[in-house]
Amino acid sequence: MISKMKIRKGNLKDSKELYSLLNDNYELRGDSEGEAYSKNWIKEVVSDKKRNLVLIAEENEKIIGFLIAHILPDKDYFLNDIYVKPEYRLKGVGSKLFYYYDKLASFPRSKLNISFTMTSNKKMHNLLNNIIIRKVTPFTIITRRENEPDN
Repeated sequence: MISKMKIRKGNLKDSKELYSLLNDNYELRGDSEGEAYSKNWIKEVVSDKKRNLVLIAEENEKIIGFLIAHILPDKDYFLNDIYVKPEYRLKGVGSKLFYYYDKLASFPRSKLNISFTMTSNKKMHNLLNNIIIRKVTPFTIITRRENEPDN
């Protein structure tokens, strides 16, 4: 565990660093060439708090991880991205992000939480499966192989 870590909601000031983290990491961008996440998309996600939830994990005021979820019209949640910098992994950062998210997104607010991951992302599968075992809120994980078309 990291003693000075805190979780907070994201804001526009985080956009530049989120842009860098989202586009510089193969784990998040996959095989995408160039810019996988645009600056405008990131600003929109951080700004529109009625349709998105952005959580930031930070230590000493530096971002060490984040979680992005979309709030669907019926108040269900779609977990879009969760990322922890490699040097902070296996230290409880991902779990803390997820637990904070779960507090904000769980019953009675939402009936369903959904996450989409690539089949090769075993670390994410392990994190979600370990957390979901202890949950009451229904949670669905949708997986897709890399290079598989969106249908």
